[in-house]
Amino acid sequence: MINPAFLKELDIFLDQYYEQSKKTGRYLSICFPGKGGKNQVRNFENIVYTARRISAIQNFIKNQMGKESSERQTWTKIPSESTMSMGDFLLFQLEELIQKAKSLSENDLGLNMEFGLYLARIWAKQVASEYLYQIIRGGADGKD
Repeated sequence: MINPAFLKELDIFLDQYYEQSKKTGRYLSICFPGKGGKNQVRNFENIVYTARRISAIQNFIKNQMGKESSERQTWTKIPSESTMSMGDFLLFQLEELIQKAKSLSENDLGLNMEFGLYLARIWAKQVASEYLYQIIRGGADGKD
């Protein structure tokens, strides 16, 4: 169980990071516009929620990127508003969460992992929610 003082700080960070999460959800709606996309995003969310280590999440994203072919690009697609592929953008944001967890855990590896997974799980929920919102309103063009 996370100490309430740390929990508050993590939640404040997540609220401040929310616009970035929304941007990621919009990007996902560009890269995964169809029904198969919903499955991909749900799989991503499930992996994040069941992961016991941050590296499991990173490995999932990299694995999905590695499965791509030139005919069908989703994880490696670069949304028009971005300079990074969808997978690289997710990895970049995950790294930002990891850095925040490290800054709060003061080199305590157990706390670092606990904080990192907490941040990743809430972030994934924010991202998936925005993705579904964009899909339902036909926002796959990445606009608000």
